[in-house]
Amino acid sequence: MKTRLACLLVTCATLVVPNLAHACGNGAVQFADDFKAPDPGWPHTDQIKIGSGAITLLPPVNISVTAYNSTYLFSDADVCVQIKSSDFTKPEQLSGGLMFWITNINSYFIFHIYPNGVWGFERRAGSRWIRISSGNSDAIKKGVGDVNEVEVRLSGNTGTGYVNGTKVATFNGQPPEGGGFFGVIGGSENERANIWEFRDFKILKLQ
Repeated sequence: MKTRLACLLVTCATLVVPNLAHACGNGAVQFADDFKAPDPGWPHTDQIKIGSGAITLLPPVNISVTAYNSTYLFSDADVCVQIKSSDFTKPEQLSGGLMFWITNINSYFIFHIYPNGVWGFERRAGSRWIRISSGNSDAIKKGVGDVNEVEVRLSGNTGTGYVNGTKVATFNGQPPEGGGFFGVIGGSENERANIWEFRDFKILKLQ
């Protein structure tokens, strides 16, 4: 995932054989945002806009923008969001997805997807980006303006990523004691700015 100083290189791993598709989130809703009106728990900047049913990230060229809600802490949870990039020319250079196990702006995990079909789990630890796992999945829709539903299911120190209801990977991580915040992340191409829209963000009780 890109930062203001560098672009993370994604290395593809062996694709995990997917399970049968399932609906995103089957547990009781613990938090949901339809983004029809601004919630003070989310940041509001020139690069983060809320309204008309979406939280929209406008990352500058070769930079990623993050937005997380600092009002609610969760441990085990099922987190879902629908994401779309409306325009791109180099799909291997931009990605968007979910942030989770957040303690602050320099400590969190992400599950993100690229419009070329690549997915990745990464960890931000201070100034370091740590690649956990990555690969390719046919479940990722690759067209301009396509909507992908991204989901992370967290139980203890285990996280599982789904795209459009299809399981792509499971990993073991280090969740923060007492729970963490959740949010979204989106980056732009190396030579042009892109726009990411996130809709129907929800956190459900893990079943």
